[in-house]
Amino acid sequence: MVIVKNLSYGSEGRILIYPFSLSLDDGSVTGVVGKSGAGKSLMLKLLAGETGGYDGAIEINGRELSAIPARERHKLLSY
Repeated sequence: MVIVKNLSYGSEGRILIYPFSLSLDDGSVTGVVGKSGAGKSLMLKLLAGETGGYDGAIEINGRELSAIPARERHKLLSY
């Protein structure tokens, strides 16, 4: 299970991802839609741990994302 709590991201004084929360069940398939430049790819990179410096919390199976080694994250998530 992936749990996101008040995740937001900014760069150079601009908010690029406004705070949001969500939960994704194991084995579920979720679509992300939006206009070009809306932040879809950035959001996925944040959830996969490919981009840091975010505010909020991302947990995978009860563990904070930053505590999960990259190799293990790649086995748990795909996009």
